[in-house]
Amino acid sequence: RFGALVASVWLSIAPHCLLAQINPTAQSLQILQGDEAFLVGLEVMLLAGDQKGALALLRSNPALAAKPDGLKLQAQLLLALNEPDQALGVLESLLSETPSDALARFQVGEAHFMRKRDRAAETAYRLALAGDLDAARAGLARQRLIALTQNAGWQGSVSALIAPDSNLNSATQDRSIEIFGLPFELDENARATSGLSASLHAQIGRSLPLIGQTRIAGTIAGSFTDTPNRNFDEAWIQARLGPEWRFSNQGRLSLQWVEASRWFGGALFETTSGVRGEASFAQGPVTRWDVSARLDHAINRQNVSRSGQSYIMDLGRIRFLNASNLWRFGATY
Repeated sequence: RFGALVASVWLSIAPHCLLAQINPTAQSLQILQGDEAFLVGLEVMLLAGDQKGALALLRSNPALAAKPDGLKLQAQLLLALNEPDQALGVLESLLSETPSDALARFQVGEAHFMRKRDRAAETAYRLALAGDLDAARAGLARQRLIALTQNAGWQGSVSALIAPDSNLNSATQDRSIEIFGLPFELDENARATSGLSASLHAQIGRSLPLIGQTRIAGTIAGSFTDTPNRNFDEAWIQARLGPEWRFSNQGRLSLQWVEASRWFGGALFETTSGVRGEASFAQGPVTRWDVSARLDHAINRQNVSRSGQSYIMDLGRIRFLNASNLWRFGATY
């Protein structure tokens, strides 16, 4: 009965089948106890639209709340309460035990969709579609995938990392070395440096519609790594701008001009200019192709002889096998 209640809430359909046992015209009154009474109380709150009260009631019964259906019901209520990050925490706990649960994977997609994490949402939806997802949510997942290709406006991300490292510069611990039999004392900067390093990465971009399927898209991204010894600090910033075309079959094509700069040890190390083309398209709901090509001209500000051009071509195919596994083929030249 708990599973039936959860399924009805997921589909946003009133669980009349569960209330059918309560007949106000009946000659006798049935007194419910235990889990039966608990579930009826939960039904009443859900039918009244009291998601917050239903969540509190569900969590007051740890035995039911910890079941797979209970965790998915918690996640659905948290999504309804506009708490996608909390919902993700509940779903991660569930998927660590049952990674092939297609419905839980679909809910992960919904949480990322609410947070405008397009790539994470797309991956979750395609994993769910590769599993045993019911027809109603499979249709909604396909609609979400189409909507993701049409997303516009601002998108951004910020991540930070703090980590201890016993050898930041990948150097030796020795104080002296021998070269051709001659002893040399090493400067402290040539010896291994340990300490705490911190990194910050941020990205922000926007896609603006122009005419028809044509858009103009731009992105600015940057990263900074701070180490105990300033000689090993590293930073870079990149700007991309160019036209983009989006298609109704979940396809996307872009051509962008790229400018980038990199600093090492507090000094400008390299500047790069180039062009980048990217394309992605879906071959059905569980297969995606990604193609990219780039041509860069780099100028090394520390040693001009190391300046030059580089080009990279990449082809990738992702096949989503089920709700927890995917297969990726990649080729780079």
